Amino acid sequence: MKHGTYTRNNILTLFQDIQDKINNKLDIDDTKNNGTQFNLSIDNDERTFFEFRYSPLFNWVRSANSSGIEKNEVNTASLELKRNVATASQNLLDSYIYGKVPFIKGCGVFRCRIKQMTNQANGGFIMGLIDKENYPKIAEGTLTEAEIYLGIKVPANPADNLEFIKEGTAEDSGETLRRFSAGGGSDNDILEIQLDQKDFYPVLHTTDAGDVNISESVVLDDGDPLSYDNEKEYYCFISLFSGSNNLRLSRCGHMPDPFEQSPADLDLNEFEAENAITAPNPPSFNKQATTYNLIFETFGIADYLGFRNVEQNRNANTTNEGLFKANRSLKNIVVSDSYLIELLNLPLNSYDSLSQGRKNILASIPISERVLTNTGLIQYEPHSPFYINLNNDFPISLRNIKARITTDDFQQIILEGLSTISIIVRDSE
Repeated sequence: MKHGTYTRNNILTLFQDIQDKINNKLDIDDTKNNGTQFNLSIDNDERTFFEFRYSPLFNWVRSANSSGIEKNEVNTASLELKRNVATASQNLLDSYIYGKVPFIKGCGVFRCRIKQMTNQANGGFIMGLIDKENYPKIAEGTLTEAEIYLGIKVPANPADNLEFIKEGTAEDSGETLRRFSAGGGSDNDILEIQLDQKDFYPVLHTTDAGDVNISESVVLDDGDPLSYDNEKEYYCFISLFSGSNNLRLSRCGHMPDPFEQSPADLDLNEFEAENAITAPNPPSFNKQATTYNLIFETFGIADYLGFRNVEQNRNANTTNEGLFKANRSLKNIVVSDSYLIELLNLPLNSYDSLSQGRKNILASIPISERVLTNTGLIQYEPHSPFYINLNNDFPISLRNIKARITTDDFQQIILEGLSTISIIVRDSE
């Protein structure tokens, strides 16, 4: 965990750090990791809540008329995707389909199988990820290839090299499709965008040229991978250029973020069997019950986060999702034992041992947040006045004095209404 001093004001920074690092460890080659996302939060009882959720592939073809999918001039009959017309067009928004629930943040895939493809001028297709900032441009009709974060571009002639799109720029992958015109055979190539240990990879899953039983997976971009930006979300998008007689795609879908507000008809379980893949063999996924466990390195860490035990699943119970809720409220753990009054525009001869440096601390208020939980009021007056020297070599004006109340580690606190601080100023003796 990231080292630091954490209070109720910045504890979510620590939670975000833990959440990101656990998601970064999810390996796509582990069957249950593929489709899993971890989330760390505080529930309504103010208890720490560790949660692993699973999201199998959401089948676009079977769900094309649901509220989880948006499409334009795309035909989804016969469990496949194709244009409504036989003519081809390189316009990105003439014929497209996309998922309205964001892509998973943990570990997962966005994939499609080429059911059939033949050479056609101005044909081909693009599949890619659009970030949250550019996502509205799809509906606005202004999306361009330059706004695709990561994608795979299939040329009009399937014998030509595939391209990968990296932050809007297309580059030659040096790889071509191998199986694409067998009338929809189960051995045809699969194109996939993977999120694996927080990095994105454009991948071609294919078979050996001489033996369809030997699978090969080729990463199209051999450079530095693009990573998931935790400040963003990504949406999956496919644009069809080739006409309906020249291009058909099947087994299309993505793994949605399981913590998002999903449409009521987004039933993921129904499509798991439909997306079972034969040859080639891309990373598989499975929602079978798993033995989840949460084990802290020390009791001190467990106690800090509100858990009574270091190991949370001693009996090795199996569940579909991993849920671990703290035994006690976080508000009784991460609190400030006192408050500080800090002058902001007057230099004082005062020192703070925590930061090991000079601070303009006028007074310490020995009131704990545990007491404030019930009252919400800070009322304090010292038994006898105490004075701190101003650190000024020349006369200064005391017409305007700026001060604030902070926690004992100088974190801001939220105040409501009028706050009053009485300060006595006298000449030095």
